Amino acid sequence: LSVLDLGIIRTRKRSGRGTLLTDDLRRRGQELGRALRPILSRDVGAVCAESYSLPRNASASGMIGRAWGVVDTLTDELALPVLSASPQAIKKATTGRRSASKQMVQAALDLVTGGGLGVLLRDQVSQRGLWEHPADAVGAVWALRHTDALRLAMRATG
Repeated sequence: LSVLDLGIIRTRKRSGRGTLLTDDLRRRGQELGRALRPILSRDVGAVCAESYSLPRNASASGMIGRAWGVVDTLTDELALPVLSASPQAIKKATTGRRSASKQMVQAALDLVTGGGLGVLLRDQVSQRGLWEHPADAVGAVWALRHTDALRLAMRATG
């Protein structure tokens, strides 16, 4: 498995007098879309992600839903399939254990990428606490690598 690039798209919350929450959320969703469109417009065969579960916090759930709405819209416009793997499937595929820790998954993925994942994480994601997000995406690709859907998508892009 070769990981060519990875990263995190972060939007900044605006606050203060005259800033409405709904306007700020709309702006952040638009910012996410503008950042994702050029990435997804490359020679991409599919979008692979960890299946999401909604947290108990209503605000966080709303933001996650809004972000996935942006992804769903862009992938629909670009005719890209979205494939997902559960956290347990990623853990099992990478470490052989459904109860593996995030650190165990990252270490296993670093091995299968010949150290490439660790290098990219250190070089491109400044906060170590955020490494789990791109690692989860790489883990989803690893967990889905033998599925017919991903093989078909990869064949279509060459």
